Amino acid sequence: LSIICTTHDTTIICGDGYKQQSSSLYRRRHFFRNISSIFLVAASSCLSASNSNAAILQSGGCAYGEGSACDEIADGNKFIQSLQQKSAARKEIYAKESLDAYYMKNYPDMFKSMDRVLVKKPDGSYVTFTSEEASDLMKDGKISIQQPMAKNGKITDLTQKPIMMLKE
Repeated sequence: LSIICTTHDTTIICGDGYKQQSSSLYRRRHFFRNISSIFLVAASSCLSASNSNAAILQSGGCAYGEGSACDEIADGNKFIQSLQQKSAARKEIYAKESLDAYYMKNYPDMFKSMDRVLVKKPDGSYVTFTSEEASDLMKDGKISIQQPMAKNGKITDLTQKPIMMLKE
């Protein structure tokens, strides 16, 4: 089977309708493809982190008023230093609040799928009851529903579901 091709401008039309690009058009596309790849390499090297940005990324942290960068952040400011000291003193309280928030955001729905209810005890630990047991305890007034608080009870945390608290 032989195919006869004729050339019309930049396209070669073959007898079976198949089109091939002429060499000049192919060369232009190849040229622009190479130029665009060179441009992308140059742009990516300009956008990468420079040495000055690397120092910022590698600096020590200051969390809960503790860390190697706290003195640098305070920069001798007595008010900032006092806030850092208060934050360090309340570190355990904030960590416990964060852990409670994690439990209450993630576990109640998991236990609900097993027909269990997660209830917080006065000592801060958790216990589960069946739905019937929890309903009976609520009728008896032994379980109350409270909205979680944050920042040591100063702010109502509306990102969490209400907590069922066991009274003893």
